[in-house]
Amino acid sequence: MQCVCRCWRLDGHFEEDMSVVYVRSLCVKDFLMDRIDLIVVDRVRLTMPWSEVVIHMHLAGQLAEVKVLHGWMAQVWWNGRKCGLPVTWGEVGIYKDVKSGPYAYDGKLVGGPNCTRVYFVYASSFTDDPVTAVFVDDPFTWNPDGGCLSAYAHFGQHTSAAHAWVLDQRAAMPQEYAPLLGELQQQGNRLAVLEALDGLIVPKSHPR
Repeated sequence: MQCVCRCWRLDGHFEEDMSVVYVRSLCVKDFLMDRIDLIVVDRVRLTMPWSEVVIHMHLAGQLAEVKVLHGWMAQVWWNGRKCGLPVTWGEVGIYKDVKSGPYAYDGKLVGGPNCTRVYFVYASSFTDDPVTAVFVDDPFTWNPDGGCLSAYAHFGQHTSAAHAWVLDQRAAMPQEYAPLLGELQQQGNRLAVLEALDGLIVPKSHPR
């Protein structure tokens, strides 16, 4: 959809204000298309846009399944198989603004709403930022050797945490992880906080 905003100048000529075009286009979409709010770990069926990455996948205009990942990334699935590495939200038609989490238009959730299981650890050696959120069901995508989980900290934000390192830390207390939990919820995450691991993580042989 194309939207044009023209501003008259003092000399009697007009010019297009491109800074407003994108915002107005999304506002028009809100009226004409069904918006669906998403959280990290949601799986949603979307008609793929004509972005450069999707065109390279040969999926432009096709209905595909997308999993929303941490770090403003998404994994595309086609016929039950992953399509390459994760891509950015924008490449697959997922948007985000300053007041909400991720959302898309005319999509359909697969399997209904989901929650991300998170375990907060307290690392006393990190004096400035001791609390780290560990996503126990989300292996770190960019580590080909395995043994790491996706994690999040206030300083540095999206990172990874080795299994052995997580098991060496104590669980953070509610009053300790409350600020980080609030930060994650403001990003659109729907979280289920684990108070204990109960064997969910098996340490690997290699260190952090």
